[in-house]
Amino acid sequence: MDETEARTSTPPGWYPHPVEAPTVQRYWDGSRWTDDVAPLGAAPQPRSNGLSIWTIAIGVALGVVAVIVGLVVINGFADENETDDLIACVSRNNELREQGEPTYPCD
Repeated sequence: MDETEARTSTPPGWYPHPVEAPTVQRYWDGSRWTDDVAPLGAAPQPRSNGLSIWTIAIGVALGVVAVIVGLVVINGFADENETDDLIACVSRNNELREQGEPTYPCD
């Protein structure tokens, strides 16, 4: 099988090495020969160009951390607004107290 013929019609898999046959096989990825070789009869899995389980797990973990950080930041801003409201309420109550007016609870 020459490379042009293989490129158009041969699915990925282990095939006799184009140079070292019949004792060695080489992995064809569907478009080119990879550097993966094995003794004839043994067919180990070639290195994957796809995402590994660890890559996916790290991506998911980083996504979860990003969501948590986002929630903490949003809640931090909410607490800051509540603090501003409390300060305004206390200031207003101080003014009312100086004028002898009733004050209001600051929740």
